[in-house]
Amino acid sequence: MDVSTKPYWYKASVTRIYDADTIWVDLFLGLDVVLAKVSLRLAGIDAWELRGSERKEGLKAKAVLLEILKEKEIIVQTIKDRTGKYGRYLAKIYLPPNTEFTDPNTGEVFKFNEWLDINSWLVDQGYAVVY
Repeated sequence: MDVSTKPYWYKASVTRIYDADTIWVDLFLGLDVVLAKVSLRLAGIDAWELRGSERKEGLKAKAVLLEILKEKEIIVQTIKDRTGKYGRYLAKIYLPPNTEFTDPNTGEVFKFNEWLDINSWLVDQGYAVVY
């Protein structure tokens, strides 16, 4: 995926994961410019919360996202480069082809030969719902 020709698409590295729909990244803007510690809300999904009655499922969802994104460069597609009401940019995140990871909750190994839309994958696997 050539992000240089797509507006609102950036290479990024994950610096922190709060839960399965809120992460922080360093965005690589080009020309050695990095926008550090950008807060993202994964667009179109709602993951289980880390507090209250959803805590157990929330911890499982966070664990799988930690495993998926651990030490990987990702592609971020922001939605019109605007923030939501909590100051987070709405975004879709993608993993490059030939990515492999193991779901820490099930032990299942996933390998993808094409770009992987993480937002959709989380919904498909039951770690989030469409929002």
